[in-house]
Amino acid sequence: MSDANGQTTSFTTEQAEAAALELYQIKGQAKRLPGEMDLNFRLTSHDNGKNYLLKISYPDPDEGFMAFQEAIYDHLAASKILNARPTLLYAPDGRRHCTFRDDERKNRVAKLMSWIPGIEILKVQPKSKELLYNLGAEAGKVIQALEHFDHPFAHRAFRWDLSQGAWTFAYTSFFETKEQVLIRYFQDGFTAILPKLNDARKGVIHGDLNSNNILASIDNKDPNKVAIIDYGDAIHTALINDLAIALTDTMLGSPEPLEKAKWLIMGYHKHFPLLEDEIKLLYQLIGMRLVIILVQFVIYPIEPGKECLFTLKKQAWELLFYWRNLEEETAFSFFKEAALG
Repeated sequence: MSDANGQTTSFTTEQAEAAALELYQIKGQAKRLPGEMDLNFRLTSHDNGKNYLLKISYPDPDEGFMAFQEAIYDHLAASKILNARPTLLYAPDGRRHCTFRDDERKNRVAKLMSWIPGIEILKVQPKSKELLYNLGAEAGKVIQALEHFDHPFAHRAFRWDLSQGAWTFAYTSFFETKEQVLIRYFQDGFTAILPKLNDARKGVIHGDLNSNNILASIDNKDPNKVAIIDYGDAIHTALINDLAIALTDTMLGSPEPLEKAKWLIMGYHKHFPLLEDEIKLLYQLIGMRLVIILVQFVIYPIEPGKECLFTLKKQAWELLFYWRNLEEETAFSFFKEAALG
């Protein structure tokens, strides 16, 4: 089995449990979680029932990425504004990245992190305006929290970075004729905004504000509280890209995409004020996010049994068609009203 990077994902829950016991002296039960840059497992201790996030790298991981992850989680741990601050924990021998050989004698790295309780926001239906507002607010706080953070690995080539979306042009011909027209429309639009995007405010962003990385509270006293996790796709790029990614995910599958977007933008702007020139970029950036998703499906066909990915692909096409039929100026006016009033 392979992931969207073409890497092998043949690492079982039993192997994860064995690694946790050997490296962290925790005997527990592992449950596989979604993940792309790492193989993620919820590890529940048999001794005290405590949960952890166990992250297992793919074979022979990039040392630069490992150092980047350690640096960004250390930086976030010091933040006092986020609802959740994932913490990288120490092994008994003092290591925070534990290198080991798997059953195939391949080098992997294990990381143990604090567990952030919650449920994937995708599973919360319907999503209240308060929840969406709080999601936007937390996304804005992430930009604040990372304002003074940088790292050499953040300046890498990365296919999910919207500012680097021109790589998709090489795959336009892989689509059917009608689909090509739609894909090319947003590729052309992306090319048109690229000079302004390159001049936009920049910094390190989360980079993957999709439903798998957003948790809704399980606390009945504060049901609309939101936490953002997993900074594996963090990248130095235009700051507005993070909002475009969050908006795209929020609108997928919604019968009222703009209404959902409104509350998220309001919350985001409250904590990280948007500039009008940035708002003008959102229409094309959302289009490029959808193009990247659909091109990835062309490169890495969906494996049988992954119904959630078939649903994502269907929703991405539906939203792209809807977005093409929406006037760019209409979207800008709506977004501007939501943010600036």
